[in-house]
Amino acid sequence: MTDTAIATRGLLKRYGKRVALDRVDLEVERGAALGLVGTSGAGKSTLVRVLAGLARPTAGSATILGAPVGSAAGRRRLGVLLQEASLYGWMRGREVLAFAADLAHVGRPEVPARIAEVAGRFGVESTLNRRVSELPPSMQGRLGIAQAVVGDPEVLVLDEPFHWIDPEAHQQVLAALAALRGKMTIVVAAHRWADVRALCDRLVVLDAGRIVFDGATGDLVRRLASTYVVETSGAPGLALAGVVARLRAEPWITDVRATGGTLHVATSDPDRAARELLPVLVGAGVAVSAVRREKGSFEQLVAGLSRR
Repeated sequence: MTDTAIATRGLLKRYGKRVALDRVDLEVERGAALGLVGTSGAGKSTLVRVLAGLARPTAGSATILGAPVGSAAGRRRLGVLLQEASLYGWMRGREVLAFAADLAHVGRPEVPARIAEVAGRFGVESTLNRRVSELPPSMQGRLGIAQAVVGDPEVLVLDEPFHWIDPEAHQQVLAALAALRGKMTIVVAAHRWADVRALCDRLVVLDAGRIVFDGATGDLVRRLASTYVVETSGAPGLALAGVVARLRAEPWITDVRATGGTLHVATSDPDRAARELLPVLVGAGVAVSAVRREKGSFEQLVAGLSRR
């Protein structure tokens, strides 16, 4: 039995001239919890659709537990929630879950107990006898996650599962998914990395269809705290402009802005910045009066990673 739940090799997806996925190589181990994050248009939903067998790659390959995506063997072991998918409005919550369980080949005698278990886990008991069209968006969102889980899949792929979830329900849903770690391989796509920080121990950042970061969640959190604000004194504008040009040439610096006598320095390598930023400034003759470290934005981080 393979230890790899998901594998993609040179995965390319084009829509006309637009490249949605650009030679993506990804491997996810069984039982892992992976966050797939990126800004709008990064390629997250396209990757989810490829894994679900709903979009055919232009080139490359993708497998679910060794089976090609889209094959009967791959679909049977996969639970999916698509961002744009809507539940049938005429169905009652119980019918939604029963339909999903049937598609996952759950034996009929097991279905009632399975429905009761996931309904309690995700707090959707009140939806079971109500039509989907009558439910508020947050409850529809929870029901959508429950239908992806009810078949007890080996691999669970969720695209923006928290988009419609209200703040009160967010922690309950997050805890319910966290309880599945190790039992299922979980991939959660989200444009807000903070939505998956508590759930996933590994994050993959996509930008323009390419992987620009693949590593531990803690490492990404550390990189986000990567903007230094440097107050200078006595540095004429021309000299400061020279320092800005020099800093921009450093591979570990992603952006530099000068406002008056203040420098804003963003870095993709905070450890190196902590060691080398001050020596570079002092060596260039800049008188530094104060330095503080601020939290950078996710968008700034992605932009910096993409330029590397």
